[in-house]
Amino acid sequence: MLLKFVFENYLSFKKNTTIDFEAASIREIPENTITISNLSIEVKILKSLAIYGANASGKSNILKAFRFTRNQILSLSNNQLSLIIEPYKLDPSTESKPSLFEVTILIEETKYRYGFALTKDAILKEWLYITEKRKEILLFERNEKDYQIEKKFKSEAEGSALMLSKITRENTLYISTLGQFKSNTAQKILNWFTKSIIIFDSNNQDILNYTAGLLKEPYFKKRITDIIGKADLSFSSIESELQEKATRSVYSPGFIAALYDNELKNYRIKTSHNKYSGSKLAGHTFFDLTDDESLGSQKFVMLLGPLLKALKEASTIWIDELDARLHTNLLLFVLRFFNSRINNPKGSQLIYTSHNSVVLKKDLRRDQMIFVKRNNFDGSVLTTLHNWDSKIRSDASFDKDYLEGKYGAVPKIDLSPDLFDF
Repeated sequence: MLLKFVFENYLSFKKNTTIDFEAASIREIPENTITISNLSIEVKILKSLAIYGANASGKSNILKAFRFTRNQILSLSNNQLSLIIEPYKLDPSTESKPSLFEVTILIEETKYRYGFALTKDAILKEWLYITEKRKEILLFERNEKDYQIEKKFKSEAEGSALMLSKITRENTLYISTLGQFKSNTAQKILNWFTKSIIIFDSNNQDILNYTAGLLKEPYFKKRITDIIGKADLSFSSIESELQEKATRSVYSPGFIAALYDNELKNYRIKTSHNKYSGSKLAGHTFFDLTDDESLGSQKFVMLLGPLLKALKEASTIWIDELDARLHTNLLLFVLRFFNSRINNPKGSQLIYTSHNSVVLKKDLRRDQMIFVKRNNFDGSVLTTLHNWDSKIRSDASFDKDYLEGKYGAVPKIDLSPDLFDF
């Protein structure tokens, strides 16, 4: 479970930026939270966060920051050691400064805080802490080539953690090396990142392949079919079939999930439609999902696989432009399905960007609404509605107030009809 994600000096984000899943002390929509009672104190964690903002405000860059973190940690598995870092470029003082990334996560009732700072040439700092009995304890800390390793942690990996620090390259994360040499703690953290799913709205074939592959498993086939039956998409069931073995790079910018499968395949999905002679059922026929169905139906079906996988494994899923091409009712269905206590009892988490303000009205808590705005001096800046102004009432017209610009994070456009003189 993701408790907090922090990053700084990356893409449009100049300042230290925090995505915090700890729920505020407000009472609305309790089913959108899950209670964690194994951190010595009882904490409520949000199941989902919605990111709103004008075009070019930096919403997608939040997902890219997590994608970079994930890829860097898993880089040894992917045989990619170069540091393709993009610091904030609109201030001369930040271009040569390090970028920072940190996660606080809960794995098997244990809380970890792991992070690193780097430039395009090397890892400058790296750290890992564990919380035991409400006390945070250092496991290791790296300052370029100097390592401080907690005594009990030194013997955890094959060959010892101390020896592995000496063979870790300057452009490789130490935790990645530890994971390769069977460190139990490092492997838990790497496995957590491996299960995380990141979806950008640019590579539909990879998303289709993921869902089609899951259709081969009875558990997912039944649940996907049940959902489609309730979604009024004009078809009642779907089937997948293998098209060809895929030849594509392991790294896909549009979809990041299960990157390290040994066998990559391209699928097609077929949708089953009833045929009628007059008012009588006369059989069935199959359409191709990507050729014959609407773009909205395609996206909804494709997303069902990753969403259900995240729910089953209690993992984190990031989706850029979740509402694009989806009818508002389908968007509401996804959010209510994900936030429900029955469907999401383990604490899977959804982070998504959106422009659809309808869900602000009654489906999100004030601490689930993140607004991003951008200015010339500080770059992209975000805040939750609750942190922005805790005095805003829970029964306020969030959707109307957002579109009117009361919370910022909307484009400042002159909507006058006399904008041009032809």
